[in-house]
Amino acid sequence: MTAVAYAIPYADTVALAVHGARAPLPAVLPVLVILITLGYRTAPRGVADAESDWIIAALAGIGALAGIELLSHRTPTLAGLWHLKDFGAPVWFACVVTVLFGVRHVVRMWPMWLFALCCVSPLPLTLATAALGGSDTAAALLTAFAGAVAVLLAGRMTPQAHRAVAALSCFAVSALTVVGIGGQLSLLVITVLVAAVFPTLATAALLTTRPARESLAEHAWAEPHQHTVRALAALAVTAVALALLNPPVARSTALPLVPADWTDKTTLDDPVAFDFVTRYAGPEATFVRYRTPARPGLPALAVDVLTAPDRATLTDTADIIWYPSTRPVDYRAVTDPDLPAGSRIAFSNADAATDGAHSDWFLITWEWQAGNMFQRVNVVASQSLTGDRLPPEPQPVRVLDVSLRPALWVARQQPNDAGDVDDLVVARAAALAGALAGTAGESADGTAADA
Repeated sequence: MTAVAYAIPYADTVALAVHGARAPLPAVLPVLVILITLGYRTAPRGVADAESDWIIAALAGIGALAGIELLSHRTPTLAGLWHLKDFGAPVWFACVVTVLFGVRHVVRMWPMWLFALCCVSPLPLTLATAALGGSDTAAALLTAFAGAVAVLLAGRMTPQAHRAVAALSCFAVSALTVVGIGGQLSLLVITVLVAAVFPTLATAALLTTRPARESLAEHAWAEPHQHTVRALAALAVTAVALALLNPPVARSTALPLVPADWTDKTTLDDPVAFDFVTRYAGPEATFVRYRTPARPGLPALAVDVLTAPDRATLTDTADIIWYPSTRPVDYRAVTDPDLPAGSRIAFSNADAATDGAHSDWFLITWEWQAGNMFQRVNVVASQSLTGDRLPPEPQPVRVLDVSLRPALWVARQQPNDAGDVDDLVVARAAALAGALAGTAGESADGTAADA
């Protein structure tokens, strides 16, 4: 039932992992969830009540799925960063298990639900990897740890000593594999090994031991589960309805091609590199700020260019807001023919500023392919009309800024008003964006020009 309802979002997750996503753990999460559920094959205590199970599943499921949908519309960029709609899969899975096996069975499986919620989004793994330096080895070791935790949870029917030995052995083998041959394999292949193959072998060895078989025989379900055709049909229809509500993610097939040295054809100068980006986008990524000539009495501008060897990196970081803001900021697509194709805008709310300590900003961003590399170009303008403030520099992603602070902002029922940006700021940023696109396009045609 879960596979039917969320096959399309899961296929998109697998596609991103195949194309080089930095946190491919969600692609193998179903394997780990299945392993953990193998530890819950014994009957729960208490008397089952099918009618109550339906009521609880309906109320909890509708409330949770509706909340996910509302939050996705309230803060779409933050929801995209968290892959919030993917959280619907464990919610729906819990509802189905409640109907088929009872609410008591679902409640005692709380470690599995907590594990699934922690791993269904790639953001926690990305932030944890960044905290450890951002290397592929760090990402793989964290994934191996998740696999070992799954083995520990899957051995619920065995003695704690057996569970600990199996989990530690799994992690040791995974860590040796990562350190030994991780550099010769892609991150996805390593993930499959340490978060699917090795945990499966460890769980199989653990659950075939005598204590596990004896526990299963001793606490087996007294009678098989029987469900009416009407109940199963209702679940099937709901699964199909959820599948229709989760359409494929629209992604452009190709990016505009520009010369690799397009910055040399412009007046951009004084490049400054921000090394922290390698912790989020991989060791081969770069994030460089270029200055533009200052003009007295006009908003100051800067151009930030994120460069990566594959497009998956741009997709992974597409919803990250690199600039400070006191409220959740959302990207908005624009269709101005004078701007590069696929441009989006975002800006901080200067109307809500309470002091002059922070520099408010306006952003136009787009993607293109520069030679063999893929780039996201950010034209950042200060909202100060006098030109006395420079646009803020990019900052690393902070956990509080993508979790607790937005949650508190939503909980306070703040008005969803992004504020206004002066037309002069918008015009100046749009002029530079159009000039850069024109310069790069003319350079691609063999004609040099200055922005």
